Amino acid sequence: MISGISCGGLNNKIHAIADAQGKPLAFHLTPGQAADCRAAEALLNGLPARCIVHPNRAHDTNRIRDNIE
Repeated sequence: MISGISCGGLNNKIHAIADAQGKPLAFHLTPGQAADCRAAEALLNGLPARCIVHPNRAHDTNRIRDNIE
């Protein structure tokens, strides 16, 4: 397991992609201090073309928007 230090101590982040019914398609585990945008890039690369993506505010970067387009 990957652990990272953040202001709350040692922790991890679980990033996931789900389908329209909420069923998980992929997971990515990162240390707690890791940037969310790097995990998003890893998960987005495995998506099929022409799918709809609804990211949250943590993924609001030009690089991720370009990857989604």
